[in-house]
Amino acid sequence: MLMPPKKAFTLIELLVVMMLVGVLCVIIFSLGNLFFRYINADAERYNIYSQMDYTLEDMRLRCASAVRLDNVSAFSPSIEQTKSEFGFFGESDIYNVTADDLDDNVWYKYTTDPLNRDFILETIVNGSVVANEVLIEGRYQPNVEFTYIPMDEPNFLSVTVNAVSEKAAAGLPKNISKTENISFWFVDIVQ
Repeated sequence: MLMPPKKAFTLIELLVVMMLVGVLCVIIFSLGNLFFRYINADAERYNIYSQMDYTLEDMRLRCASAVRLDNVSAFSPSIEQTKSEFGFFGESDIYNVTADDLDDNVWYKYTTDPLNRDFILETIVNGSVVANEVLIEGRYQPNVEFTYIPMDEPNFLSVTVNAVSEKAAAGLPKNISKTENISFWFVDIVQ
C-alpha cells in the first residue's frame, strides 16, 4: 500500500505567517495604546468637570446664605472687577438658613492654597481655620475668577472656573472653562 506524501510548511510560508502575525500584533498594540490614552484623557476630563460642578454647586448653596462680606470681597459699583478669592459670613448648615440668627454662622473663604495650588474652601470659626476642603486639585492648575460687571444686579456675581487637562486627547482642548452666575439673598456684593 502506498503512503500519501507528508505535507509540511515550507520555509517561505513560515516566514510569511510570522510577518503577518508580527504586523497583526503591532496593529493590535497600537490600537490598544491609542484606546488606553483616550480612556485616560476622558477619565481626567470627567474628573475635572466633576470637581468644577461640585465647586460651583457649593458656591451656589453657601453664597445664598451670606449675610456679610469680608473687606477684600466687596466690589465697586462703577468698574468691572475680577478677584481670585472671595470671603463671606454665612450659615454653617447650608440647608438650614436662619438669616435672623447669626450665632450659627461661620466665615467662609474661597481661595487658592499657595502650597499645592489646590482651590479650597476655608471654614473659619473664631478667627482660626477649622477646615480646608479641597474643591479642585492643584494638578489641574485651577484658576477661579469672581467677577462683577457694572449694571448687573448688586447681589449677582459671575464665577469662572478654569482648569488644564494635561492628558487632552487629539482634538480636545487642554483648557477647560465653566462660568456660572451666583445670587446672594441677604447681602449685596457691591458696596
